[in-house]
Amino acid sequence: MAAAPFWLDLLIFGSLGLLGVGFFWKARERHLFRLAGLVGVGAFWLVRAWIYVEENSDAVNITFAGLAFPFFAYLAWHEWLSYRHDEDPDPLRWATGVTFVAGLLYFSVDRIELVASGFI
Repeated sequence: MAAAPFWLDLLIFGSLGLLGVGFFWKARERHLFRLAGLVGVGAFWLVRAWIYVEENSDAVNITFAGLAFPFFAYLAWHEWLSYRHDEDPDPLRWATGVTFVAGLLYFSVDRIELVASGFI
């Protein structure tokens, strides 16, 4: 597998950072941070799907990576609705928190050599 471009690392870690701010911040604008983070995570997976296509990866990787964008866009839409209605549904907050924590753990090990070698 070819190395992903550096800007893609910036996209995923920046998006996860936005999700983290949105998860922990209590002001109403938290929804806008979550929304931007979710769109960024979805865009990351859309680009990864294209990279998988170029690499002739298996259909499962291509399919699930490609379906991630509409999924995260759907969550982002609900963040927008939550912002407009000044609500904070627990399931939506949970989904953004889990994406933040799991993504930060996974991509830290996957993309940061120092972290990966520390575990080995």
